[in-house]
Amino acid sequence: VGSDALLPRAFAAYLARCTAEAGDAVAAAALRLEAAMLEARRAPRRGAVAPGPGEVALAPEARLVRLPRGTTATVAAVRERLEAGEGLDRAAVLLGPGDETALIVAGPRRGPRLAPVRVEALEPPVDALLAALETPLAAAARAAFAERHDADVDALEAFLDALERDGAVLRGR
Repeated sequence: VGSDALLPRAFAAYLARCTAEAGDAVAAAALRLEAAMLEARRAPRRGAVAPGPGEVALAPEARLVRLPRGTTATVAAVRERLEAGEGLDRAAVLLGPGDETALIVAGPRRGPRLAPVRVEALEPPVDALLAALETPLAAAARAAFAERHDADVDALEAFLDALERDGAVLRGR
């Protein structure tokens, strides 16, 4: 707040320092996810490049965030318990070894309210595909990706069509 940052961002930065000092990996992971959700709700991703004709790119409303494995499931379980009026339960913590990539997609804003977001943990090779789409990919690059991952090109394109309908990617026209 003292540096003229927006209050939610300043509070998130403060909580990040507190969780780091406390060594609370679960809280730190949850905070990183919530901060990414906040950024997605507020505005399109900075630096997003519009795809040219025949290219596919991650939509400006979509973000990828690397987190400890199980963060998205843990945050969903905690949210569910809180919405049901139940207390927090450390047994609900599902963090495991390794990392996961979360896809965060913001929906359209309605009036002064922040945009709703959808969060999904991605599995390989979907995480690698969406990371590659942070810069537009032409058809030849998508075909090469499919080949490297023993995937059918038509199935990959159909999957990208579904992601476009969900607002996660854009196709250049």
